[in-house]
Formats: sequence, structure tokens, C-alpha cells
Amino acid sequence: MLRLSQLIIEAAPSQNLGRDLLDSIECLHSVRPDDASEIGRSLRARAHDTPSRYRAYLSAQSVVSGQSFVTRPPDAGASACEF
Repeated sequence: MLRLSQLIIEAAPSQNLGRDLLDSIECLHSVRPDDASEIGRSLRARAHDTPSRYRAYLSAQSVVSGQSFVTRPPDAGASACEF
């Protein structure tokens, strides 16, 4: 599972973690399509529950901002799951 504390503000590690995050989102939407967005909001709120965690998130997002990540077709989201 992706942890905010893992975010290192360097391009390659942040890009890899960005890909992992997108995989997690695609997996979540494939296994819980009806409430994936609600679950995602709840997880983000918990992950950003301290100022330092939120700053780390914003710093990492600034590194991957504008990057292109290829997404899977909607019916292939389950292939992103690692269970």
C-alpha cells in the first residue's frame, strides 16, 4: 500500500509512486465501482491528517504535475489489483 511517508521529492521516485497511485485508483474503481469515489475521498482525508503529511503530498504532486500516465480501459481496471 502506498504511504505518504514514502514520497521522496525526486522525479523518478515520485513518478513511480504516481503510477502506483493511479493503479490503486483503477483497482478501487474496478472492485468497488459504486462507492470508489467516496472511499477515495475518505482515504485522502486520512492520509492528509497532519500539516506535514499534506505538505509532503503537495510537494510530490508538484513533481508529477503535468506528467502523462497511461490509463487502462475501464473494463481492465482489475488488472491493476495486486491481490
